Amino acid sequence: MPITYNITTATASQTNFNIPFSYIDTTHIKVQINGTETSTFTVVGDNVVLNSGATVGDQVKLYRQTPGREASAKIMLVDFQDGSVLSEAELDKACQQLLFLAQEADETGASSLPVDWDGNYSAGAKRIKDLSTNVTADQDAATKAYVDGQTLYGGAVTLPQS
Repeated sequence: MPITYNITTATASQTNFNIPFSYIDTTHIKVQINGTETSTFTVVGDNVVLNSGATVGDQVKLYRQTPGREASAKIMLVDFQDGSVLSEAELDKACQQLLFLAQEADETGASSLPVDWDGNYSAGAKRIKDLSTNVTADQDAATKAYVDGQTLYGGAVTLPQS
């Protein structure tokens, strides 16, 4: 079960979605509807409230994006200064940022194609999508549509080909 995001199938005109993960600041909460980023929401308590209701069946993904991962935002939320007093709150915030970044990186990596024990990629029984339609080399991955469109032994295309 993921700990940095949640995907919910929306009901009719649903606007409220529970945030089941911890975060440091509400600006770190992001929302996607059917894979498209949206900023038309507010965070109220432990809920994201969409400005307009989602459609039945929409996939609403709430996720945390802690600053520090993106190339443009390699920042620490706490900047310690020489001679300053170290407060518990600042130490907790710095450690929490690093923990959250590690969790987000782990889940992002776990959802990619990891290298298995034998040195080969494993899709983990997940469907691979958005392959190129330009299949040219013998070892290129091909889509089902590409394979279905090929002829067998120079004959006409028939499905299934035998």
